Amino acid sequence: MPKPTRLDLRRLERDVSDAPLRSGGHAPGGRPATGLMAVVRDNLEALVAMQAGGVTWKAIAAGLTKQGYTTGDGRPLTGAQISGLVSSVRRQAKRRAAKMGARQTRSDLPVDPSPRRTERRLALSADLASLASPLDRTTSDAGRTEDAIRRENLDKLRDILKKD
Repeated sequence: MPKPTRLDLRRLERDVSDAPLRSGGHAPGGRPATGLMAVVRDNLEALVAMQAGGVTWKAIAAGLTKQGYTTGDGRPLTGAQISGLVSSVRRQAKRRAAKMGARQTRSDLPVDPSPRRTERRLALSADLASLASPLDRTTSDAGRTEDAIRRENLDKLRDILKKD
């Protein structure tokens, strides 16, 4: 088998410079994006309720076509396409819910996936809270700082820590 020649990047850049650039608004496979998937996703409950009320997918497709929604190549929508989109959106939602359920079982990740989290108030560590005497717990712990409780507990242990 002959060794392939080395790729000439300069020539490739020249050859590609004449090719049309990809424009935005394209779906996977280079098809023009129509926005129909987003419409179905946003109005899923209403579309399913209409179908459950006796309206056929074919009639829903005709109604969407009248409002200007078409396939990527401009053809009118069919009932099979709408029912396929609804099934696809349902599968996506089910997959997303399964991923979030798996995420919530992980102990190393925050439960709330939102980027903005409220800050939690700091609390005493479990060992310091258990060392506080029962009398101290009845008094207001909110007024005492963690540093003050540490110093109190250190004072209680001074006799053990004294050098002989």
